[in-house]
Amino acid sequence: MSQGSTSAPPDKPAPQQMTLYWQQLPSIRILRPPKGKYSARVDERCFTYCSQTVRGRTEQTEPWCRSICLRKIFDHEVRKILGAHARDPSTSSHSNSQTISDDVEFKFPLPPEGQPAPIPDTSRAAGGTDDSDDAYMDFDSAWSPSSIGKGKQHQVRYWQDGWYVWLSKNRWAAQEKMDLMMYDLARQAEWQKHKEKMNADWEAYQRQGQDVHSDTIAEPVPEDRGPVVGPMPTQVEHTPIPPNPTNFEWNVVPSPGPPFPDISSQSFLAPVPPSLTVITDPLKRTLLPTKQLLSVTYNSLQNGDQLLLAKRLWEKAKTPDPFILVGSVIRKTWKAWSGGSEDEEGGNTNR
Repeated sequence: MSQGSTSAPPDKPAPQQMTLYWQQLPSIRILRPPKGKYSARVDERCFTYCSQTVRGRTEQTEPWCRSICLRKIFDHEVRKILGAHARDPSTSSHSNSQTISDDVEFKFPLPPEGQPAPIPDTSRAAGGTDDSDDAYMDFDSAWSPSSIGKGKQHQVRYWQDGWYVWLSKNRWAAQEKMDLMMYDLARQAEWQKHKEKMNADWEAYQRQGQDVHSDTIAEPVPEDRGPVVGPMPTQVEHTPIPPNPTNFEWNVVPSPGPPFPDISSQSFLAPVPPSLTVITDPLKRTLLPTKQLLSVTYNSLQNGDQLLLAKRLWEKAKTPDPFILVGSVIRKTWKAWSGGSEDEEGGNTNR
């Protein structure tokens, strides 16, 4: 090796870091789920069942559908607490400040199936001066735009915190319900207002005697007006499917019906009372004898009465008395069927 060559110094081992004993133990992590509108809790569950027959498929009739949904309205959906700090102007210290909270309640109306029907005007029903022939409005026509001003207006019902049950037998209502599960109460209320506005515009065109073109009515919903949800019409022209209230072509002139037909009469929405005493009290009275019978049976099993009864029955079965009783019953039954007199064998029966 030449003298000019130099050798690289050997690599020094990296210093070992001192490991702590408690770092090797499995860690415990406490996670608190978010609350409010970012909570992971389930607030609605829906179950839908549909069936169709061979004849119904041939005749292209609507399937038989039933839907049920359970909705939990939380407090943050219908109420908001606004806080403000009030400080005493005579002092500059923030320690004397007080927090003033204001409870703001949102007024989101229930959908039409959750609203009561307007009370009919008795003056018109008794033959008043109203030109309208419809003196009484049922639930179907109560929420149409043309019914505004007819009858006595009811008190609007709003969403409140608690449980709600929703029932429907319309498949389009079930589809719209599933679409609305993506949005909060505010967006759902905006969607309902949009449907009412579109139907009102359609009726305005009808009253003016003009043909309602669907491209004029079916304008997209702006971003600030709510989601575009609900049953959508067919996009294929000249479809073989017959027109119905919820499936029609946009280019049909005149329009066969309003853009959003009223299907609220086939649905039902009602709050679940927090106390089910109305249901549980009659049920308890009905099941009270069963409860007493089960209690007596349980006590007899505990103290051995049932076992003693079984032993006595077994001892009695080994005697000839049961066979004599069965034979007597068979003879009397045969004599009754054959029409014979029971006095002929009076001596045999008295043995």
